[in-house]
Amino acid sequence: MLSAGSGRLSPGSRMRRLVLVAWISASACISVPARYQAPVTRYRPVTARTIAIEGFTVGSLQPTGYTTTTNVGTAFAGGTTGVYLGSGVAEREQYVLSSEAETFRTLLANTGCFRVVAPGSPSDLVLIGQVNSVPNMGWTIPVQFLEGLTLTPIFGVPVPMRGSGEASANIYDHTSGELVRSVSTGKIPLTGWTTIYTGHQDGQRGLATLRGMAMHDLAERLAQATCGEK
Repeated sequence: MLSAGSGRLSPGSRMRRLVLVAWISASACISVPARYQAPVTRYRPVTARTIAIEGFTVGSLQPTGYTTTTNVGTAFAGGTTGVYLGSGVAEREQYVLSSEAETFRTLLANTGCFRVVAPGSPSDLVLIGQVNSVPNMGWTIPVQFLEGLTLTPIFGVPVPMRGSGEASANIYDHTSGELVRSVSTGKIPLTGWTTIYTGHQDGQRGLATLRGMAMHDLAERLAQATCGEK
């Protein structure tokens, strides 16, 4: 409510707006299982072999700019000629590749099972990894639809979102090129809550979280299979 003659929000209106913003911000929630928040398990090394890590390439659409268009024309109706003006803004995006190999180097080094070396350094083994995360709507679609019928999402009431991530790696002997070991995590699910106002940002954050969880599992499985004893 605007106070008379001032053009400013009244204290009561400001308070209601602050409460609404706080509610919308608090509604978005991604709960990561505790085991992924803990450091990776530390093992006693059974080999002094060095390992170089490659791969873990991920891609995403990144905005590169905006295009503005304007159309001017004339229209005739009912014996009257008028001028119309239309404009629009389009976002340009580019598919950009990046690597999360450095994150996995840190995770694997923290297991204590391997001596992880920098890219391009001499090594006994070479690990080539893959990591991926995707939205997986499934049962959340009918829930979102039914909740949409109530119009409550307009007021920041959270809606569910779901995704899954997975990671895999092949390890090769650097000298012979022989495949030494192959490890995979399988699909790792994650469910969270978002709002219609923060859906895109929460979705991207959720996918990044899933990739981190998958690489955490991959490092654990690889170290357990290689070193065994903690």
